[in-house]
Amino acid sequence: MDEVAQENAAALVRAVRHLAHLGYDQYADLGCGRPMQGMDALNLPDLADLAEEIQSGCQWLALDCDELDLAKPLVVFLGAVLHFVVPHGRMLSRF
Repeated sequence: MDEVAQENAAALVRAVRHLAHLGYDQYADLGCGRPMQGMDALNLPDLADLAEEIQSGCQWLALDCDELDLAKPLVVFLGAVLHFVVPHGRMLSRF
């Protein structure tokens, strides 16, 4: 694993640790590259395991596929999510 990838992984570990300590317990990791543990010289923990150690009952959605053709459009559905977005203290009512 090259140095840039290692530093990126270390930054993700710091971010997850910080967010879990703040009480966040649901994560969606798009392009996670699982499994990460043991694949780097820094011996970093698995992100889902780290979050669970800090915030019991975490839910982790890990999405990755090494065979995606990024030359074609990629669709990500956030179905039942957009209506929970609250801009400026108000519930989003329309696009």
